[in-house]
Amino acid sequence: MVSFWRRLLRVFTRLSKKQEADKKVKMENNKEKSKAVKKEQDDDKIGVMASLPLQKNKSSNATIDIHYLPTDDGIIVKVMPPDDWEADGTAAATSATPGAAGVHPPHVPCDIVLVIDVSGSMSMDAPVPAAEGETSEDTGLSVLDLVKHASRTILETLNENDRLAIVTFATGVKVVQELISMTPANKKTTESNIARMQPEDSTNLWQGVVTGMKQFEGKTSSGRVPSIMVLTDGLPNFLSPAQGYIPKMRTLAPSPAPIHTFGFGYHLRSGLLKSISEFTGGNYSFIPDAGMIGTVFVHAVANMQTTFATEAVVHLTMPREVTIKETLGDAVKKPHKTLFPHKNKVLTVNVGALQYGQSRDIYLTYATARDSGSDLSIKAKLEYKRMTDGEASAEATCPLPNRGIKMEVDSTWDVIDEASDCPPPYPLSTGEMDFHISRSMLCSFIAKYFPLDGAEEHNPILYNPDTPKHVDAFIKTLPAGKLENANDPMCKALMADVSGQVTLALADPDSYQRWGRHYLPSLQGAHTVQQCNSFKDPGALLYAATSPRFIACRNALDTAFDTLPPPTPSNLHHRSRGRSTRHGGVVYNVRRSSSASRMATFSMSSYRNSSGPCFASFCRVNMANGKVIRVNRLRKGMQVQTPRGPRAVSRVLKTPVSSIPMVTIGRLLITAWHPVSHNGADWVFPCKDKARRDTPVRYTGSIYSILLEEDEDVDAHAMNIEGLWVVTLGHGLTEKQDAPNPDDVRIHSFLGDYAAVSRSLDTLDVRKDGLVINGGSTRGNYRKWHTRK
Repeated sequence: MVSFWRRLLRVFTRLSKKQEADKKVKMENNKEKSKAVKKEQDDDKIGVMASLPLQKNKSSNATIDIHYLPTDDGIIVKVMPPDDWEADGTAAATSATPGAAGVHPPHVPCDIVLVIDVSGSMSMDAPVPAAEGETSEDTGLSVLDLVKHASRTILETLNENDRLAIVTFATGVKVVQELISMTPANKKTTESNIARMQPEDSTNLWQGVVTGMKQFEGKTSSGRVPSIMVLTDGLPNFLSPAQGYIPKMRTLAPSPAPIHTFGFGYHLRSGLLKSISEFTGGNYSFIPDAGMIGTVFVHAVANMQTTFATEAVVHLTMPREVTIKETLGDAVKKPHKTLFPHKNKVLTVNVGALQYGQSRDIYLTYATARDSGSDLSIKAKLEYKRMTDGEASAEATCPLPNRGIKMEVDSTWDVIDEASDCPPPYPLSTGEMDFHISRSMLCSFIAKYFPLDGAEEHNPILYNPDTPKHVDAFIKTLPAGKLENANDPMCKALMADVSGQVTLALADPDSYQRWGRHYLPSLQGAHTVQQCNSFKDPGALLYAATSPRFIACRNALDTAFDTLPPPTPSNLHHRSRGRSTRHGGVVYNVRRSSSASRMATFSMSSYRNSSGPCFASFCRVNMANGKVIRVNRLRKGMQVQTPRGPRAVSRVLKTPVSSIPMVTIGRLLITAWHPVSHNGADWVFPCKDKARRDTPVRYTGSIYSILLEEDEDVDAHAMNIEGLWVVTLGHGLTEKQDAPNPDDVRIHSFLGDYAAVSRSLDTLDVRKDGLVINGGSTRGNYRKWHTRK
């Protein structure tokens, strides 16, 4: 009997061990599945900017480091300002005296001079841009109306520590307002001055620029950031300097402030605007249409309001045996070279303004002469002007490997008569090094299309039919595109710029002539000075992405632009009947009457739109069979739940995005202007939904839009995602007058047209399973969905 129980115990023991082993195998399999699911979720996670290299400087001063590349043929000089002024005892203040220590304002005080073109063309209509194939319907606003609103946005965020001046130019020039402090009383006066601006006749850009510079005469800076903002929509056609703008400017005293130029529309002398900005240390920005005016102005001012220091210069001292070359391409202000007899030589690089929380990274190639010895080194010295503390400096030294490369004599150095120890630099990852090398290569590549002429103006070259081949070949040379950088957020964003809008801008002569020749210098400028200049370009969105001060200033400006009362449309008298339209899910309604007090009511966020109507990939959709799956798993033929019962999926549009603002309602993450409903009957924009979270998030990953099977029933074009009904494409509501409810927010002349949407999707890369990848690979069609044109 005992032996029987022993045998039975051994059987149960073996069974138990087998069960434990099976359980362990099952757990391991589940763990692997979980890893796979997590990896898929990570591809579309919120806040991918958190994965960017966080190179914080918690001190109150800027630092400088030199990093030589493993390839021994280049260096990266990294200038790192403080992360924020919380650690900066000399930050600007909220009191009447800018610069008081220990008091931290919402932004760095600024002196801003607005120089605004009021020529006749500024009275042209400024409709929200339409997708290709869609008729543009407008609000009655003119270009000047929008510029006024952007000016009021700037004004809204200023306080008594800031000063603002306004200059207008047409045939003549008028100082509308001198540089005065923005006290509450003066802000009211300024708002009245802005409102009174009216379009006139010609475009006397030269006198506008000169008069703008004169506004600083006799004015003390008192720690404020000086800036001149010049906006024009046309070609200078009155009293331009005979010798050219830059040669004439060289005869004048140095500009008291950087001149930031903004070109609106497609009839621009953009090369001139870029040269003016380069010469004065400013930035050129391209505003192709009304949909970009808000975001461009917002980012420009946010960069000004987060300035740590101005007039930063890097001096690189090296032995005569070393040759260093800059890599950003030709510019009006080139690095200055100085050769000391029988000793060292110095390369001076003008860096310009430094912003809190954003590094400046200078990539340079170098070579050494034969038999140069083994003790070669490069010394870097950073000099800059603090807003309140005067001049400051930092130094770093980097030994160079002796590569023994034969060097040719560089005859461009100026010969003149000749009258520290640093902590180890922040380690750069391979991805970051490849990003900065590729960024410089992109800037140099673009510069070749816009060489300087005899008057030092960037002139676009003629389009070459082989240009698309050159672009494809160039893309293959970029280190950022290497396989090992496929998951690096910086490299991915830069490659999105190159394979997206850069490729499109050079895809054909029409694109190049219409918008590419204006857009490319603007993108090049953003990557050169490492400043974000709009919501549109993934690569530029990297800059200051982790800077708390920049984000706060940008958000404040965004809110002001969206919530200020819309301007009174100047061009209502050209229309006779009201219309309602949206682009990218954004609605604006114009109410017209014969009364002199005719007003327009619409959302000004239409004029800084950054994305189309979509939802995040990880959101879950209710299927017709009762199951719930992620929207990125939807494919053609699958049956989803709609308010009218099961309907089949026809197309799934996937669009990769970077750091776009989105709204959270419960577990649903959706773009701000994609109509949703809690009950399937009452529709609202997510940004207006009372159940939304107050703070929007920035999302990087893929967003999705769905086209269901064709159905005449409007309510058959909606899906239940995370407990809310979400409208789908091609729902049938295209005209206000044809809709049961004229105020239905789903109405859209293009996105509601099933045939038009279907045709447009079919021109993209459609897979057999109905997935449509909207990544810019199909030239010319990418703009239909997320367009800058």
